[in-house]
Amino acid sequence: IAVTTVSIGKQNLLLGTELISAHGAYSKILQVATSLHDVDQTLTTLWQILIAGGVIATLLAFGAGWWLAGTAVRPINRITSTAQEIGATQDFSRRVAHDGPPDEVGRLAATFNTMLARLQAAFQTQRRFVADASHELRTPLTSIRGNLGLLQREPPIAEADRVAVLSDLVSESERLSRLVGDLLTSTAAASVPVGG
Repeated sequence: IAVTTVSIGKQNLLLGTELISAHGAYSKILQVATSLHDVDQTLTTLWQILIAGGVIATLLAFGAGWWLAGTAVRPINRITSTAQEIGATQDFSRRVAHDGPPDEVGRLAATFNTMLARLQAAFQTQRRFVADASHELRTPLTSIRGNLGLLQREPPIAEADRVAVLSDLVSESERLSRLVGDLLTSTAAASVPVGG
């Protein structure tokens, strides 16, 4: 049997053809046709379902991906926002709040909090250093200023007092030089990064 599909008008038919032989010779042809309308209708419906299902599945996947990306990025946005606020206010006592699992974002938050703690300690050390340095520098400068005022007095001070004042000026200027040298050494040591 030879089976083919033929179209008559707008309808598809499945046509089966068989040659019938009698006494060794083909004398007749038998053809049987059946409508493919139900099969075509089923295929069309299936095709429409597949397209609609594909569109719906794509939209659902896109929505789920959007939601998952937003959920994954939200902690990073919170860290970024906190970092910007800390930079604007220079409040190094603040920390990044993270209550999620210890994944990459959790490690980032922990690292950021460790960095903030180190910055806070360095900032407090710097403030103490500046306060101590200004106090230490103020004493010899006040002494030098007072001694210079004595040397400028009219009438001039006695020669023995002038020699004592000059000796005190030399001593205070040497002290001032040592303090400035110590400050420069401390500043250079503080600028070297410590491993950790």
